[in-house]
Amino acid sequence: MKGESIQGAIFDVGNVLIQLRPFRPPHSSSNRDEAGRPAAGDPLLLLRRSGALDRLERGLATDFEFFDEARRILGIRHGNDELQRLYEAVLGDPMPGMAELLEELHRRGVKTVGLSDISFTHLARIQNYPAVRLLGRVVASCRTGYRKPEPESFRAALLELGTQPAATLFVDDRPDNIDAGAKLGLRAVLFEGSEALRGALFGRLAV
Repeated sequence: MKGESIQGAIFDVGNVLIQLRPFRPPHSSSNRDEAGRPAAGDPLLLLRRSGALDRLERGLATDFEFFDEARRILGIRHGNDELQRLYEAVLGDPMPGMAELLEELHRRGVKTVGLSDISFTHLARIQNYPAVRLLGRVVASCRTGYRKPEPESFRAALLELGTQPAATLFVDDRPDNIDAGAKLGLRAVLFEGSEALRGALFGRLAV
């Protein structure tokens, strides 16, 4: 990847800076097939397809409204406190090597922001992670109302950075988001681990 030097970088948070766990309430009907065996897939995907998660992450629903929909869609009876605990537990361990990579970018004068489809609850909790604290800011869907791969979400991150697309790296673990960023002129790289990203950044990109 050649071109002008990288001046700014936009990082997805989930599964790039922070490892995510499945949202899997026990004993939910969505976790069992017709024979009573564990069903494949993450119930969070059902909540995304229903629009429940979309509303939460756009700031259009409260946690409690989201939990009401989760009970209905997943066929569970968990109380709000238990669902809150399970939902917050989606945030797992720091992604290995990413805090160190961000520190290296900063030493080279590259500004960084996060770009995340995220609820207000998770937005508050991710501030405890070292890599997130190194970011200039997290441009969050619950604040902007825009989610990736909508162009407005990328434009909000570029506005925060103050850089042009051709001079801005974008890192995400989802190919559809990478494609959308590339269409806007961002230097988009699919995340496949910190070591692979380090090789792309410091081996092929002008940083």
